[in-house]
Amino acid sequence: MSIGPLDAAEEKDLARVHEGRDHYGKAKWMRGKALEAAFRRRLYRGKDGTRSRQEYLDDEWGGMSETAAYREIQEWPLAAQICEAYGHPAADSHVRALVEAAEKHGHGLVAALYA
Repeated sequence: MSIGPLDAAEEKDLARVHEGRDHYGKAKWMRGKALEAAFRRRLYRGKDGTRSRQEYLDDEWGGMSETAAYREIQEWPLAAQICEAYGHPAADSHVRALVEAAEKHGHGLVAALYA
């Protein structure tokens, strides 16, 4: 177990760890955007046109509930703007807490204030 200050290699490793963390945050809002496209354009219905949203979520999204899908759809625009303004993604719980304010006052303003 290492002690003391990080050396140059450890600093680089830590930067990669943080890149992975931030990649997850960016992928999370992109996932919400993708869900929105699938729902808005009714792409979930499948080749035969009969698949429901929940069947699509069960088949393609690991059984995600419609409630969780709609939450991600509602959150992604703010999460994307915070990521851009702040330089890295905000915690999911922060985005969730700010969605109502963003809908009331604008995503851009709330993202700027968060940053």
